[in-house]
Amino acid sequence: MQINKEDSAAPLVLAQLPMYDWPEIAKATDALWGAIRDAFNQRDIRAPITLDRSLPREQVWLSKQLLLSQTCGLPLVQTLGKQVKVLGSFAYQGIAPAGEYHSVIIARADNGKDLASLQGKRVAINGADSYSGCLAYKCA
Repeated sequence: MQINKEDSAAPLVLAQLPMYDWPEIAKATDALWGAIRDAFNQRDIRAPITLDRSLPREQVWLSKQLLLSQTCGLPLVQTLGKQVKVLGSFAYQGIAPAGEYHSVIIARADNGKDLASLQGKRVAINGADSYSGCLAYKCA
């Protein structure tokens, strides 16, 4: 699908939930979208039947055809803040107490048990545009 960024009259036909849309949980993501789509439809807002998984999220975020997407906080404050409107924030159930942010650092068992023992080690993060992947690590 080609997006015409100049056509502000284009219908809102793009929806993604790209932040945690892994193949292993695609059915759950699709079910979540189904509930969101139904809520749009009940309010006479035309929503796509399925999520778009064909386009890069960065392209969709800036598209005039965007109905709904999902972003991490870092892209929101760095580049998207004046171009999109925040509708809400997901509250995922995880290992942290409700309402608290939680990141996890994992290492091989022989590489130390605390942050000090990991100083100077090589690291892999989930994304340079992610609070949890980049900023939380820098603050640790």
